[in-house]
Amino acid sequence: MQLLKYSHEQPSVNIALEEILLSPFVNDENAESLLRIWSNAEDCIVIGRAEEINKQVHLESAKEKGIPVIRRVSGGGTVIQGKGNLNISFFLPYAYLAGLENIKESYCLILKWVMSAIESCADVSVQINGTCDLVINDKKISGTAQARKRHGLLHHLTLLWDLDFELCSALLREPNKRPDYRSQRTHSDFITTFKREKLTFTQDDFIRSLCEQFENVEELKIEPEQIAKAQELSDKKYNNPEWNEER
Repeated sequence: MQLLKYSHEQPSVNIALEEILLSPFVNDENAESLLRIWSNAEDCIVIGRAEEINKQVHLESAKEKGIPVIRRVSGGGTVIQGKGNLNISFFLPYAYLAGLENIKESYCLILKWVMSAIESCADVSVQINGTCDLVINDKKISGTAQARKRHGLLHHLTLLWDLDFELCSALLREPNKRPDYRSQRTHSDFITTFKREKLTFTQDDFIRSLCEQFENVEELKIEPEQIAKAQELSDKKYNNPEWNEER
């Protein structure tokens, strides 16, 4: 497993880099596995590929607060990303592990790595609930989504270390489609964080524990060419209102 710990200062470039790193799986059946660890230094709202922005986001509030809305390449729901989050992205060829070609099975296989890493850091039980949520004490600690290409997949998720719950309520609309375990709970009652659960392990603790799930982890440096491609894609696509506000 290759490891890339890289965060760009611009949220849109971080999102664009996910697409750049996924692109080898379009045509290359020998593309290598990669684990990217990253975060956004500034708050932003990230929405799923097929979501209707007006049904997910209080756009006027976001504009007033100067918080951008960025549409990602994967499916899934809406999340606020910023300093209180840690993003984990797996880029995996289907041949890496039996079962990855099956969508439902792949979620379980990949999320078990994350669950094991959390549970090894703290005396806590983590479950998978809904379609693909990670849950602590019946509250969502992480949302997760996938994008798939011919020879491999991107599976990424956001772990909530801390979150401004008032900001969350101000920016995100309550969804019409809810998993059964959520019932009628609002964002602030349904979502939790490691801080709210009084779990004191650090992000570095978690990263070390996650890497222990794999053999022969090799840390990589980001290539300048990859950054340049991500910046170009960000300018053309992820900062483009036609991409972010369509649907």
